[in-house]
Amino acid sequence: MRFLIFLLCIFITPSCNPNSLEEYQEEGNEIVEKLIGEFQSIQNRQQLVEASPRLTHLFDELADLMMEADRFRKLHPELDPVDPTPNSLLLSRSLREEMERVYQIEGARELVERCQEKALFQLGK
Repeated sequence: MRFLIFLLCIFITPSCNPNSLEEYQEEGNEIVEKLIGEFQSIQNRQQLVEASPRLTHLFDELADLMMEADRFRKLHPELDPVDPTPNSLLLSRSLREEMERVYQIEGARELVERCQEKALFQLGK
């Protein structure tokens, strides 16, 4: 859940060396779209277990991109921060809704949190 809150708060989300904060945001949106697709395909615990490696990979990829965007921003302090786009806000809301739906499955919260562990650790460094 902490990772979700971080996702919703961050507006410049961290693959192929973007050249602007907007490009980082676009790449982050693409990863969030993939996460939403994975969560939408989950209807029961077994499907969540099967999707766990893909979810872990996507959470890790998003965390890596966020860290890369942060490094880029520090290298270019002259750049203005990027405001969230309506699409970014919609994606964040959709991801939150899908995660909340999946959390209704018995044991799902713990499984999803395990998928987020490495990403959270990386972001916490």
